[in-house]
Amino acid sequence: MYDTFIIDRSTPFRRLLTTNSTSATDPTKTDTLTAPAADYSLTAGTNGVLNVGESDFVPKRLVLCPFGAGADGNTFTIYVFGWERVISAGSTVQYHPVHLFQAAVTMSGTIKGVAGGVVVASDLYADTIADPTVGTLGTTCYKISPANDNGAMISVNIEGYRIVEIVTKIGTATSANTLYKVV
Repeated sequence: MYDTFIIDRSTPFRRLLTTNSTSATDPTKTDTLTAPAADYSLTAGTNGVLNVGESDFVPKRLVLCPFGAGADGNTFTIYVFGWERVISAGSTVQYHPVHLFQAAVTMSGTIKGVAGGVVVASDLYADTIADPTVGTLGTTCYKISPANDNGAMISVNIEGYRIVEIVTKIGTATSANTLYKVV
C-alpha cells in the first residue's frame, strides 16, 4: 500500500525545459501502462515531466514563473497535469492523468533574462497571468499578476501527485518555458 504524506519543503527555481517549446498544439493526455518519462534529477529536461515525490513524501505546491521568446504582449498558455498510478491488488496497472491547471500568460517587454544566465537575455518573463480556465483561484491555485512590467507567478496545488507534467502552447509568442520550484 502506498500512502502519501504532504511535506513543507522548498527547492530553488529551476528551468523546466533545456530548449523553449514551440508547440502550438493543445495537449491531450490519456491513460498509459507505463509511467511518463520523468526527469528524476530535477534539472532542465526535454519533456516537462517531473518526479516531484520523494519516496512517500510529496510537496504541496508547484510554483511557476513563465517566460518565453517574442515581444511585449505576446501570449502562450501553460498547463499542469498530475499523473498517478492506478493499482489493483498491489501491482501497478496503469497511470492516469488529471488536468490540474491551465491559464493564458502575457509576456512583458522589459523583464528579461540575463546574458549567460539560466534564462537568457532574449527571453521575456510574463507580467500577466489570466484567471485560470482549469483550476480555481484561491483554492487550487494562486497567482501574482501585476501586469506592470514586474514578474508574474503561479502557485498550483499539485494534490499529492508524485509525477507532474508542465506543458506550454504558444499563441503569439515565438516560444515558451517556465521556471519552477516545488514547495
